[in-house]
Amino acid sequence: MNVLFPKELNIDWKEYIQEMSSIPVLKPFSPVVLDFLQDLSRVLMKDTVMRQYPDMVALGYWLRKARIYEMRKEFYKQNENKVIKARGAVLHFAPSNVDTIFIYSWVVSLLSGNTNIIRVSRRENVQLERLIDLLVHLLDQGDYEAIKKRTCICRYEHDVNVTAFLSQYCHCRVIWGGDDTVRTIRSIPLAPLATELVFANRFSSAVLSAESVLHHSEEQLGKLAHNFYNDAFWFDQLACSSPRLVAWVGKDRDILEAKDRFWKALLHEVHVQGYAISPASKMLRTSTAYFFAATDAIEKLETPLSSEIMRLHTSDLSATIRSRHCGMGMFIETDLAHLDELIPYIRDEDQTITHHGFEKEELVQMIEKLNGRGVDRLVPIGQALQFNHVWDGYNMFMYFTREIDISI
Repeated sequence: MNVLFPKELNIDWKEYIQEMSSIPVLKPFSPVVLDFLQDLSRVLMKDTVMRQYPDMVALGYWLRKARIYEMRKEFYKQNENKVIKARGAVLHFAPSNVDTIFIYSWVVSLLSGNTNIIRVSRRENVQLERLIDLLVHLLDQGDYEAIKKRTCICRYEHDVNVTAFLSQYCHCRVIWGGDDTVRTIRSIPLAPLATELVFANRFSSAVLSAESVLHHSEEQLGKLAHNFYNDAFWFDQLACSSPRLVAWVGKDRDILEAKDRFWKALLHEVHVQGYAISPASKMLRTSTAYFFAATDAIEKLETPLSSEIMRLHTSDLSATIRSRHCGMGMFIETDLAHLDELIPYIRDEDQTITHHGFEKEELVQMIEKLNGRGVDRLVPIGQALQFNHVWDGYNMFMYFTREIDISI
């Protein structure tokens, strides 16, 4: 067990976790937490290293005072005339593919008043290490002692015994990770009264109206391409909400022309942003495309294998594509005459549909026809990675707090 924060422990880490789990909770939206998050937002927005990462800039923007106070207003409105308290200790497991995502569940839990134990990925990278350094620096300031003693950031090899110990002392467990990771951690018991949030493998899509794309000016098209780039390429297309399927809706001829305009604009944006995948990643992407072709999962390769953007056409989104899709600028395309034709493609694991060129009523009608769980978010292209406290169908504030029923 490597405890990254606090930097120096005077006692054994197990004893420290036991003490943390019994610390009294803070009130939801405690003033010291609000002040801390404003400082964190300011630091993220000004730090020269973090400003190189669009997702960290987005995090800093999400933490701004106006957004946090908006969440507080909504929380108070939903819980008017209720007695709400934090659950206690929350244990967070960060994923390895988007390892800074833990910050969001931690912030919502912190706003709820909880103590937090965060296990970050063993895979070190500049972005994660810098984020931890900034957090440690802020928490070590005297003004935030209340948060400091309620926060533990750690890193350890996959160890069932360590995870079991941590799970024994938490009141809520949050798991970000692939299906295998989720299954492994879920097999480790929680305390009988503890609860759990799970964010497992998900699949996301984009749907565009061909007619809308054709009517765009060059400036509008460039903005659309920029927004799509942000959705897809920030995490090499590996974020659960990044689109992997691109569905086109309209007449055949319109779709053909719209594709030509859109993909040319996106390729230009890719060059402007300087995005490039490593030779090893390009090899993986090529071998994945060959595998799809060999198993009849795709019907046509629309682009050269060496292109920064790989487009594969299908009329049936198979389980093979969902499970083997490697990201790295690979897009599965399909053509639809009507928006409702997207419904057969949707499965329980579908998370986000980014959309462009449709009215809200059209989207609502499609969702109402769905059977089963599929799809938790429909947002405009450009907002796939914008976090909200309602994620994967969970309202995190409801899971991180409990209501006390008082009758007279």
